Amino acid sequence: MARIAKHILRYRQYKNAYLLCSSAYAANDYAKVGSFKGRAYKWGYFPPLKKYDVDSLMNSKRRDGTVKLLWVGRLIDWKHPELSIMLAERLMKANIAFELDLIGVGDMSGELKKMVDALNLNDCVHFLGSMGPDDVRAHMERANIFLHTSDHNEGWGAVLNEAMNSGCAVLANIEIGAAPFLIEEQINGLVYRNEQEFYELAEMLSGNPGLCEKYGREAYKTITEKWNANIAADRLIKLIDCLQKGENTPFADGICSKA
Repeated sequence: MARIAKHILRYRQYKNAYLLCSSAYAANDYAKVGSFKGRAYKWGYFPPLKKYDVDSLMNSKRRDGTVKLLWVGRLIDWKHPELSIMLAERLMKANIAFELDLIGVGDMSGELKKMVDALNLNDCVHFLGSMGPDDVRAHMERANIFLHTSDHNEGWGAVLNEAMNSGCAVLANIEIGAAPFLIEEQINGLVYRNEQEFYELAEMLSGNPGLCEKYGREAYKTITEKWNANIAADRLIKLIDCLQKGENTPFADGICSKA
């Protein structure tokens, strides 16, 4: 911890050092110790970009009366996969036709499967185990709703980029580092701030396929037009050029704007 603190504090003395924030919370965290004030810019992780015919993509997500929910990640405590299982119980009681797929493995696997058994959810909740990135993306392409339930330990969360690129309606914890940068609330997705809000928003989305498609289309647009590696590289070059000239960022929002 002392080594980390020394690393952070050293930048207070360098006025020509700048911070690229791969978390919506990084700028504030550094500012608390007096580092990078006014010199922090939005950045992130940029998984491979996939281009789709968006109408065909949305058609592949349509199914007769059943909503497809997807959760992806390690089955560990701070990613909170249990929330998706408890949501499934609520959806079943609300008579909403759904399927929930969980992709990943981890210490909570046995506990979660016992929950599914106890709640009689085996017909609609499926544990798919570990799989490669291409297979994960294939499941995202078929999903209507992507649940991202990690807490503040999720520094970024690149699966959010991938799910948005795949046209999912995303529901993410506001504490996830990527969420405030990528999600415009009620435009290209939703964020939640507590468990009750998570259940309410997820249930609302699950019963509204038109809204899911609207958010999915906007999410896809966000990644393809605003938040990918090509745009990041172009903007970073322009930002560096401006900073070398003593000017500030030319970008009002998005990548390389002020964090």
